[in-house]
Amino acid sequence: MSDLNFPGPFPLADSLPEAGVYLWTVRQTDGSHLIHYVGEPADCARRQTEHFAQVLGGNYGILDAEQARAGRLVWTWPGL
Repeated sequence: MSDLNFPGPFPLADSLPEAGVYLWTVRQTDGSHLIHYVGEPADCARRQTEHFAQVLGGNYGILDAEQARAGRLVWTWPGL
């Protein structure tokens, strides 16, 4: 396992769409973060809006939060 350090978090600017890389993480019980998803969009704000619509629509799976914090991926909803 390797450490990856970011000086963020960095907020998304509504008026300044920018390309970049983002990580969805789960904070572990020891305070570290487990990377759950990596994205590389041309427009971060637009892509996050698209993700949000997919989550609300039930298309994405949902992890059990307590299990995820312990480093175990247990799905409570597999997604459509």
